Amino acid sequence: MFRILIVEDTTEKLKNILLTLKEVANLDIESIDHELSSFGAKKKLKSDFYDLLILDVAIPMRREETIDLEGGLKLLDEILHRDIYKVPSHIIGLTAKEEVLHKAAEKFEASILSVIHYSETDLEWQQKLLKGVEQRVMAKASLFRAEQPYNYDIAIITAVDREFAAVKALSKNWKQIDYPGDSSQYFETIFEENNKRLRVVAACATQMGMSANAVLTMKLIYNFRPRYIFMTGIMASVKKSDTHGYGDIIVIDECWDGGAGKLSENKDGTPLFLPVANHVRLNVDISQKMRSLKDNSDILRKIKDSWKPADAPNTELSIHIGSAVSVAGVVENKAVVSELIGKDRKLLGLEMEAYGMYFSSYNCGNPKPIAVAMKAVSDFANEDKNDIYQSYASYTSAQAMYFYILNYID
Repeated sequence: MFRILIVEDTTEKLKNILLTLKEVANLDIESIDHELSSFGAKKKLKSDFYDLLILDVAIPMRREETIDLEGGLKLLDEILHRDIYKVPSHIIGLTAKEEVLHKAAEKFEASILSVIHYSETDLEWQQKLLKGVEQRVMAKASLFRAEQPYNYDIAIITAVDREFAAVKALSKNWKQIDYPGDSSQYFETIFEENNKRLRVVAACATQMGMSANAVLTMKLIYNFRPRYIFMTGIMASVKKSDTHGYGDIIVIDECWDGGAGKLSENKDGTPLFLPVANHVRLNVDISQKMRSLKDNSDILRKIKDSWKPADAPNTELSIHIGSAVSVAGVVENKAVVSELIGKDRKLLGLEMEAYGMYFSSYNCGNPKPIAVAMKAVSDFANEDKNDIYQSYASYTSAQAMYFYILNYID
């Protein structure tokens, strides 16, 4: 937010200043305060910090008193030389009084500040003020972006507790973080191997679905500024069981929102849904590195063999890289699956959250993280759907992510 304090005692002049400021891009008019007198301005400047002070040269000491032609100059002297005030980053003088213009210019220039001659007839002052404020607003925005480095190496997000438990099992040193003004639960740890130490933050959404996970993704990004954000968990495969096995990891290289489109009707009045498949893609470098992990049969075998319960499937653990669709609800219907495959013939699976994470990561402010969704097969979106392999799939996706992070991220 760019905060402005205007010290101006003339109603018409104040109105014209505000009309000019409304034209400044990315300036919230609600972030502008106004004072009539030197006394009121000093109270504000003792308690609040402003990015810009627009100061009328001729102002009264108090609002009930008469105008002092040099009241603004006296105020300028005081706030620049007494440390009880929060000195604004920028100060622009503004005066319509010809008799004090020269003295005001000397005073402002001596402090490397600028003063603008206000006129009801010559509107050149508006352009000078507009350009001056625009430049300062852009400068602050650029500085903010430049000063926001990445803070965490990795953020991890899951949709349900079972998935999050598999992530929590990756470290014994998780510590809960209480972030001011945010009721979400966050946990941090260090992933460490050999000489590599990566700072990690993780969170689980309060419910399944794209909306909840998009919100949590944004909160993770803005609160912790991670370089990478990973999503692990479970999903449904749309391939035959001899192509994909339970626990197989699907790295979502391309994702789209299965509910985006237009609801219309056929000529006979029956409902017609016209989809709009806006695809988001995985970072190309990540995709290539995932192909290397895909070929690492030793680590995949180790992940499967390290599963403690006795309910692991009898198939070899594999990684698949390709397209997935995010849908609004759990699917166990062949007709729905066939319709989705009809929209994307290369579709590998469906789930409920990844599109929200990808979209948020691509559309957040800087610094942007690289988003990676890698989920594991727990069912095949049909009438045989059950939760037998949900814990195993949560485990394999978390373990594959963990190996990738420690071996492929610098």
